[in-house]
Amino acid sequence: MSIYQILSSAISGLNATQAAIRTTANNISNVVTPGYARRRTTMTSAVTAGEVTGVDVADIQRIADRYLEGAVYARGGDAGRNKSLADYYDRLQSLFGKPGASGGLPSRLTGIVKAATKMGGLSDPTEAVSAFLGEVSSTIDAIRGARDDLRAMRDETSASAAESAARVNALLTQIDGLNTDIARLGPANRESGLIDQRMAALQELSGLISVRATDQADGRVSIDTISGITLLDQRRRQIDPPEPGTGEMAIRVVGVDGKPGAATGETIASTTIGGKLGAQIEMRDRILPKAEDDLEGLFASLTETLNTVSNAGTAVPPPPSLTGRRTGLVATDTLGFSGGAAIAILKADGTVTASARLDFDALGRNASVQDMLDAINRGLGGAGTASLDTGVLTITSTDAANGVSIAQNGQRGASRAGLGFSAFFGLNDLIRSPTAPGAPIGLAGTDKHGFGRGESVGLTLRDPTGRSVGRYTLTGSRGDTVADLVAELNASPLGQAGQFGLDDRGRIRFAPRDANSGLSLSISADTTDRLGTGISFSQWSGLGNQGSGLDDAAVSPSLIENPRRLPMARANADAGVGEKAVAPGDVTGAKAFAQGLGAAIDLGRRGKANISAYLSQMVADIASGAAAASAAEKASTARLTDAMSRRDNFSGVNKDEELALLVELQKSYAASARIVTVAAEMYETLVNMVK
Repeated sequence: MSIYQILSSAISGLNATQAAIRTTANNISNVVTPGYARRRTTMTSAVTAGEVTGVDVADIQRIADRYLEGAVYARGGDAGRNKSLADYYDRLQSLFGKPGASGGLPSRLTGIVKAATKMGGLSDPTEAVSAFLGEVSSTIDAIRGARDDLRAMRDETSASAAESAARVNALLTQIDGLNTDIARLGPANRESGLIDQRMAALQELSGLISVRATDQADGRVSIDTISGITLLDQRRRQIDPPEPGTGEMAIRVVGVDGKPGAATGETIASTTIGGKLGAQIEMRDRILPKAEDDLEGLFASLTETLNTVSNAGTAVPPPPSLTGRRTGLVATDTLGFSGGAAIAILKADGTVTASARLDFDALGRNASVQDMLDAINRGLGGAGTASLDTGVLTITSTDAANGVSIAQNGQRGASRAGLGFSAFFGLNDLIRSPTAPGAPIGLAGTDKHGFGRGESVGLTLRDPTGRSVGRYTLTGSRGDTVADLVAELNASPLGQAGQFGLDDRGRIRFAPRDANSGLSLSISADTTDRLGTGISFSQWSGLGNQGSGLDDAAVSPSLIENPRRLPMARANADAGVGEKAVAPGDVTGAKAFAQGLGAAIDLGRRGKANISAYLSQMVADIASGAAAASAAEKASTARLTDAMSRRDNFSGVNKDEELALLVELQKSYAASARIVTVAAEMYETLVNMVK
């Protein structure tokens, strides 16, 4: 071997060792860098003309296990989803209150019950009545405030979902760019850190949506959703922001100009996307709407319970005029009452001056609302008048010094949609809303549905995750009766999933054909106004979560102004003219407010329960969801931490090992340097010999 060959071989050893030292030094400098995978310089013999002439750097390998990295991505989606859900549920619990907590909505209801109980034990309950009305008013405000917070939370969640979708697109763009750079550089130059950057981007992406990453021969990775939809291969895709109501995201192929093209026809469903984005969609489209619907149901329960008790009584002295709430009825509607009631004009001391005793059964099945008005006006004989304007009943005493009293027939009280005469029309309501009926209006199949020209209702059928699985626009085109409306629904695509029908309170009910399917119906749009009364389909049908009147509901202003007007006396329906129907100071009905809060009422699709049980179940559902989300978060976070630990233990840098390797490399470098020195000395000796 010539001196030149010796020198060349030694220099190649120096160069290769220097490359290995740089790699080791880079490992040591990144010992605390999260996700960094250590490198190893692999060397091979340099061969020229069949002879070994030194050593070459064959490759700088990134020490990583694709299966361990894949496990991190797989578990990242679950961890991202569960953490997001747990955070949202914590906020929900702060709105509703935890079971047994001293604050929150349950304590509000307890306050009403205590105030009502105290009110019934005093001879002069004026102060207690004021406290009771205050508790009711603050509870309405609390329910409305919680509902408004839910809506704000839903808007915030929708914005966050759009931001997450935008971040997914940004990460896909970043990974696509890194793919291009890595493929161009080739295996020998991948120590540049591009693969680590790509791994970090993939890990962040997996926390947003559940994905699978597959290594390609040229160093690229392709990315698919957990359901198999491709997001990145040789071409990059982009997802649209989640569509409100459905949670679906359309897929678009990005062109060479970097702009998204037309939709591919593929969509990612909220039920399969996973990750933080999947949790945001689930919260926005399923959990928060249900919580809002539960609050509307709570308010409807509170309203019907307290108003039913209030309408069973009479104030002493009675007011000169009683004005009801919007019922959605017109004078030509079928009356639909059974039983009987007495409408009386009373003096201030409770003496009857005129009385209209209504026997609805005697009026006949075909009697109209106008027939009832005529019967009242005949019975009062000019001492009072009854009129109906846009569905609102008003009964007024001709003499302002007298008042109006309503009493149920003692033998068989008046009833429509499960409500007494005064309760149905809301003549003595404690809680009032100027825009809502506040209770079922009891339409029969033969009644007109009242859809006007061009009016319609948008209905959406959802599965248990909140995803839309069917839609239909109800127009009333099949006929003008409520029965025709039900027939149209059953003949629609929605009728394939369930059966529509009228219940005994005149509400339209939907029963899924598969009772375990978890399908539910909601109203997405409503332009109807029943016969000009201001009552929409959403308000009278009971299908949607709209129309409870919570937006503008309040304790009756007349009661706030004068608490003595709270109807706590019980009028005698059999009292004749000249007899006393009520006695001054009568507060026998006060205890009924506390008793009424314990009575079960029919809330339609929400079932039958008293308000306390309803609220307890509502709070328990939130608490159960929060507990499940918290447990899932802990478990999935632990699994993700374990996967990351396994990956890092395999790929991470051990400082002691790297320092030991550095010592070996320094020795190797010194050996190569010594050969160079010896070769130089040999060359110098030869030169001197020639001289």
